[in-house]
Amino acid sequence: MKNKGYFNCKIDSIKNVKAKQLALLSVPTITHYKNKKDYCSSAPKILRKESQKFSKRVGSWDFDTNSVFLNKMSNIIDTGNFQLSNNSKKDRNNLTENINKLVQKKNKFLVIGGDDSVAIPSMAGLEPLSKVHIVQIDAHLDWINKLYGEKFGRSNVMRRVSEMPWIKSMTQIGLRGMGTSKSKDFKDANKWGSKIFTDQKMMNMSAKEILKSIPKNASVYLTLDLDGLNPKEFPAVETRSPGGPGISKIVEIIIEIAKNRKFVGANIVEFAPKKDIKNLSLNAAIRLIALLIQVLNR
Repeated sequence: MKNKGYFNCKIDSIKNVKAKQLALLSVPTITHYKNKKDYCSSAPKILRKESQKFSKRVGSWDFDTNSVFLNKMSNIIDTGNFQLSNNSKKDRNNLTENINKLVQKKNKFLVIGGDDSVAIPSMAGLEPLSKVHIVQIDAHLDWINKLYGEKFGRSNVMRRVSEMPWIKSMTQIGLRGMGTSKSKDFKDANKWGSKIFTDQKMMNMSAKEILKSIPKNASVYLTLDLDGLNPKEFPAVETRSPGGPGISKIVEIIIEIAKNRKFVGANIVEFAPKKDIKNLSLNAAIRLIALLIQVLNR
């Protein structure tokens, strides 16, 4: 692999990632809903290419983290493009196995999607950690058991995650408006113990207040669905939900997790490049990816 990775970091096979290095995984939509258009699979390649334009800023001051930007560049490995077969179950198992091996070696990782279906096998790979808290940022609940005949798609994420024994607790942030979830899904999420912060509820809360219920001894994983952001700041998603937290609030949440919890990994998903407006979302996604790399690479 001679090509350069995100921000021109080294690109190499996932099997060559050494202990304690930060692994970046680019995963297109892994489980499709039948007869639904895929807007997100092109995102990882577009984001990698765009990020390389910012490589000249490596070593400059990063005001989000109050530190030098990508000061430990040699510790970041882009594992290239995750190759899909025509068998989504096989692909999910393959991704889970790869992440499981990274976690066993104590590697932190960032998965760049693709749609939200990518999050399910990513969190399945966290099994070696035994006690995990999930922070989800999303406009939608994602507790549907089956949709369009599929149980592992983007609207099934938190339902499937709740069935994983190593996932002990979760915080869901930014929910608003009407989605595909039914009242039963909402009741099931509450019964399971999910801490739900709707857009209205979190409006005047600090990140510290929102995240205070996370157990101190839990490993924390962030699943960031970009449709959770205010579409005025991030329009490039399949379903735009008016309202929602802006980029600055998301930055605050990420920094709070990194400063005060055991942050082990994240996924960032649902960027739909063809729905962008004057590269507004592209630039925002690059900022968030840069931030996640920064805090996970400490």
